[in-house]
Amino acid sequence: MSLHSSARPLLQAPRTSTQTGYGSRAFSSAVTAIWNKLPTTVLEVNSLPVFRRRLKSHLFAAAFDTN
Repeated sequence: MSLHSSARPLLQAPRTSTQTGYGSRAFSSAVTAIWNKLPTTVLEVNSLPVFRRRLKSHLFAAAFDTN
């Protein structure tokens, strides 16, 4: 049985130290969380121009969502 999420190109979050709390705010941790929250329609494309167009559309929709 395969999981639905296994088909998505997700990134694995790096291990961070929990003593200082700064590790979770590092770029490598933040970008992983942002990438993994993108919809499948943005992630599963075959060309850079299509990826950029879908990413821009997603970000504009998220920024100007009035609901």
